[in-house]
Amino acid sequence: MRFRQVVAGYPGKPGVLQGIDLEVPSHEWILVLGPNGAGKTTLLRVAVGWLVPTHGEVWLAHRPVHRWPARQRAAMTGYLPQHQAMPFAFTVAEVVAQGGWHRGAPTGLAEVHQALETLHLASLASRALPTLSGGERQMVYFARLLAQQPRFFLLDEPTTHLDPPHKLLLWETLRTLKDQGKGGMVVTHDPVLPCHLFHRILALKEGQILWQARGFHEVSPQHFRDLFGTPLQVVQNQGFCALLPLQEVS
Repeated sequence: MRFRQVVAGYPGKPGVLQGIDLEVPSHEWILVLGPNGAGKTTLLRVAVGWLVPTHGEVWLAHRPVHRWPARQRAAMTGYLPQHQAMPFAFTVAEVVAQGGWHRGAPTGLAEVHQALETLHLASLASRALPTLSGGERQMVYFARLLAQQPRFFLLDEPTTHLDPPHKLLLWETLRTLKDQGKGGMVVTHDPVLPCHLFHRILALKEGQILWQARGFHEVSPQHFRDLFGTPLQVVQNQGFCALLPLQEVS
């Protein structure tokens, strides 16, 4: 996926992204950090083809992403939005089966079962989605994405509503996808992150790329000050990196 001088926005709010120039190999995992309103969600919407740039283009393989037929695009990229609405009371199994729509039919029972087992959701298969907690619904949507079997994942705040065990399960699942050679972009405000999942950290501020790093070891408190307006320190423990406020001596 290649972003070439991408400018994108919305009616009444143009230029949310301003001149994004970025190349993302299909096997890499990119962590996108930035303050509220920096354009992180817009970046993913452009990447998945939901939003067409007003200038520049995002190329997926050999053509602009929004010019791929929807089914072919869904076979290559999978998007987990920050907010989702489900107007009908589908069961958990029915929601996960929707991941196969781009193949012309619902995902098969075996694949649905595998996705549910992977995320410890098998006991909820017959439950109606509206009866679940916010965290349970989030894991169901993620299971649907696994059933979709895309090559590249675009995840917007994937740990929303998740308790610590389910956060750990999600990160472990992404690690498995990485080991399988798949890649993705993850937008998050979660302050505790797996240290070695991401090949690159991308800092987005006011619609522009402020800096990039090849891991947390390259990021200093000053980098975080430039990004968020406050210095943060990275504390590593048991394979996870916590971004904690750095108390400065006056």
